[in-house]
Amino acid sequence: DFKFLSKKLNFNYSEYNSRYLSSYGQTNSDAYQLIEFGIGEFFCTAFDTIVVGDVNTDARIILSTNRFDFGLKDNDLQIYYQQIKYLNGDLGEPNEILKSETKIIYVQNNPWESKYADFKLNSPKKNYLNYTLIRPFGFSNLESNRNISQEEKKLACFQNHPFFGNFMEILVESGIRFKILDDLNYGGPQVLNQYKAFITLSYQVSTMKIYENLLAGVITVVPTPRYLKELIYLPGYERSFINDTFLDGETWYANIEYYSDDLKELFYQFDSIEELKFLLEREEIDPLNVREKGKAYLQSQRIEGLQKWGKILEMRISENALLNLMDE
Repeated sequence: DFKFLSKKLNFNYSEYNSRYLSSYGQTNSDAYQLIEFGIGEFFCTAFDTIVVGDVNTDARIILSTNRFDFGLKDNDLQIYYQQIKYLNGDLGEPNEILKSETKIIYVQNNPWESKYADFKLNSPKKNYLNYTLIRPFGFSNLESNRNISQEEKKLACFQNHPFFGNFMEILVESGIRFKILDDLNYGGPQVLNQYKAFITLSYQVSTMKIYENLLAGVITVVPTPRYLKELIYLPGYERSFINDTFLDGETWYANIEYYSDDLKELFYQFDSIEELKFLLEREEIDPLNVREKGKAYLQSQRIEGLQKWGKILEMRISENALLNLMDE
């Protein structure tokens, strides 16, 4: 996504892997050790802008974007929350250097991140950290690693993700004919779009492949919120992120992208295995034309996203940048 953004806004950037500095959940002591080594000072003096593209805690030595407190241990969370509040001016004014030179901008690719941060920080107001919502561009330069057979094209496919518990066993027992794809090496959107449909479940509120698949014209089928709530209690299902959404009470599901107001019409839903079987066996797999609607949605989101990134990075967006947005 950032490669797409840099090309459209015509800027260069350097890239680094946060795992070279620390594992997920950078602790307070790790951060201070990196600061003592001069790593924090290097980043802050060598670059005008630092964008942290995965989890907020990777930025602990400099502090910036997404997945607010991912990976931190319980005994480190309160220290981290205090640091965030301090930098936001909530525990007295930050020092003069921070006030004059530091600009921290929080970006989220789904609305739940700001709600989660508000809850964890016990925020007195909505969107306390002033997150900007920017949906992903759906950019992927992953080419298809194989062409499937004509017989396979008649099948739906299912990515055998370890977080999905024994849902695959339910699929097998149902008699539904489908192709099981390897969890990591399934080939990406240009393979998925060759199948009749892609069956998947939610294990997080947001996954980047949603947008890549929409752009590639993948027909995706997901359980209804009611059925998902039933499925997440299957043995082995990874439900920690979904459990967090229950903080919103009866509307918990609206925080998951498959069910959000701006995306829910782009996916087919099934309320039981029997209904899934019906959806997959009908002659017309895409009566609502979501294959094309998904691409149109990405077009509008790319325009809006470029405009928001341009404002954040303080860059003027040329008319050419908004042309041919769907060519990549």
